[in-house]
Amino acid sequence: MGHTIIYVHGAGAKPDAQSLGRYWHKALAHSMERSHPNSFEVFNDASHEFVYYGDLTNAHLESLGKTYDAELDIADRNNVLDALAPIKGKTFGSRRRYEQLPGRSLLGELLADVGMPLARALGVSDRVITRILPELAHYWQDADNGSTIRGRIQEAIRSATVRRDEIALIAHCMGSVAAFDALWELTYSEEFDWYHGEKVNLWITLGSPLGDETVKSHLFGAGDDQRRYPGNIVRWVNFSAEDDYVSHDNAIRNDFEAMLKDRRLSHIEDHRIFNYAVRYGKSNPHSVAGYLIHPRVARSLHDWLT
Repeated sequence: MGHTIIYVHGAGAKPDAQSLGRYWHKALAHSMERSHPNSFEVFNDASHEFVYYGDLTNAHLESLGKTYDAELDIADRNNVLDALAPIKGKTFGSRRRYEQLPGRSLLGELLADVGMPLARALGVSDRVITRILPELAHYWQDADNGSTIRGRIQEAIRSATVRRDEIALIAHCMGSVAAFDALWELTYSEEFDWYHGEKVNLWITLGSPLGDETVKSHLFGAGDDQRRYPGNIVRWVNFSAEDDYVSHDNAIRNDFEAMLKDRRLSHIEDHRIFNYAVRYGKSNPHSVAGYLIHPRVARSLHDWLT
């Protein structure tokens, strides 16, 4: 029995799968080597599976008239890693350092905290999400699109299950929504009867919108008291960065505590962190690199690996 780490990226225009997968792995590998060198060899020996659906999100964004420069994006992503790599582990807890980042703004978090509850009260929150995360709205609205994304996640899980590996699933942003639905289907759909009884040992969510009421209302199982939650997760660790508007409802445990009461999993924990990523000269607390390189994320993976 070995280890498989499955990565699921989030919303937004993306470079090619190879470049993005290498970027995710490099950020997490640096954090593991810095914080837990004793488990770095085990991390390297694990199977690393990158679930890519950027071809679908890119096509949708292009249909909306949005432009994307992949070469520029890759260069800026590399700049983020170059800036984050020298930071020492303990420094990641420094609010002072975070508040000194260029272009930092509380507006996104404020709009999410105040605007989204107001939007729900007025019945227009779906429209707000369509404007902020059009790829997520498309995932909900286009059945074929959603099925394709979930299928890619499920295939990665199937491959690891066939190998009898322990599985860690790391999902960012919209990827956590698709992963939840994929896990729900694996639990209940007859199509996946080969999987029933298997488990994802560790689920890490980064900058996830799963705590948002509107998002929860769209999840598979919503409204079904008997089959509301997936039953194939052992441990769930959620990370939400200060000022990350996508994960503005930063506490997951209180939203999914029924999973503990129903013994659907054994543990849920939330971590509020500072994300030091700066993209295009401006603080970006939703950046996946700032999450992956954080020592608390590495600690969760280290605990699972060892």
